[in-house]
Amino acid sequence: MDAYFYFKKIALMLLMPGTVVFLLLLLVLAGFFLRQLKRIVLAGVVLTLILFLMAGSGYPARYVLNSLENTFPAVSEKNHQQLREIRALRPEFIVILGGAPGSRVLEALQLRTLFPKSSFIVTGGSKKGPGDAQRSSELLIRTGVSSPIHQIDTVFTTEEESVALKAYLGPHGNPHFLLVTDAAHMPRAYGLFKKQGLHPIAVPVRQQEGMASPPLPWLAWLPSAEGMRVTETAIRESVALVWLRLRGKI
Repeated sequence: MDAYFYFKKIALMLLMPGTVVFLLLLLVLAGFFLRQLKRIVLAGVVLTLILFLMAGSGYPARYVLNSLENTFPAVSEKNHQQLREIRALRPEFIVILGGAPGSRVLEALQLRTLFPKSSFIVTGGSKKGPGDAQRSSELLIRTGVSSPIHQIDTVFTTEEESVALKAYLGPHGNPHFLLVTDAAHMPRAYGLFKKQGLHPIAVPVRQQEGMASPPLPWLAWLPSAEGMRVTETAIRESVALVWLRLRGKI
């Protein structure tokens, strides 16, 4: 499992725009010293600039990210019809997936006010130091949560989280539960949990992360750290969805 885990991480890293740009620059540098490869140098420079512009702006990728984020609607206390439908399912747990404890815990705390009988389940392990499950649990306790919090801290991927949660919920009658994770991550997570025969209720966090429109349209094409983050998120989630579908996991 460790070898497969690291293989996926390395393969995904090689697909990230920063890595691709770096490899193209190495190609350009090699071509510079081998003067007979002038055409390769020129093509490499042009391709690098185009890739950096597209990835750094995040403009093309944000359409992909917005599509992922809008797969499931946000849960709002103002949407009374939505709340009635969820309450009819009687969710027994609020499951906070590992990855970004802060925002997900805040959303879970708001859910607790709407569904006070639900118990918390937090997930996410770590090879070194405290994992996301422990950090989420600590945040919940600091905010005054006194009810038991079940930690699943031996998992490192969303796929492993779905398998572990099935094992835990089985003895509880496989009830409905509120699934809390980032909006862009929700299609992958929801698909994996449904494939396990579980009954998640999607509660996406941080919707519309796909960059707001700048005051001047042409500014949207200028590279930025935010643009690169959007591109990397869109690539990571899209590649993961394709890979899971090919393996029949969702």
